[in-house]
Amino acid sequence: MVKIEQVTTSEINDIIPLFDGYRVFYKMKPDLDAARIFLQDRVTNNESVIFAAYEGKNAIGFVQLYFTFSSVSLEKSIILNDLYVAAEHRGKSVGQQLLLKSQEFCKINGYK
Repeated sequence: MVKIEQVTTSEINDIIPLFDGYRVFYKMKPDLDAARIFLQDRVTNNESVIFAAYEGKNAIGFVQLYFTFSSVSLEKSIILNDLYVAAEHRGKSVGQQLLLKSQEFCKINGYK
């Protein structure tokens, strides 16, 4: 069973290998230290919201949302920027569950 949880600074280490894998997928060089710093900065500075999918104690996917605004609608909004599921867990609705959690977060918090 997959459990979706919001990532705090305490859980950053859980998703670093996934985040690095996501970047490598887009042809970037692996860099676990830079990934750790980047993610910690985003969460610590409240610049993004990250949800992780867990199977047991292992993170198997994540989604990262960035805050922004819509000038047209005059509303605060969120951009879903990153979504990644480990290759061995694809096809199990993990991505769909992460999307639904993101949508729920937006509705609860009044984001467009």
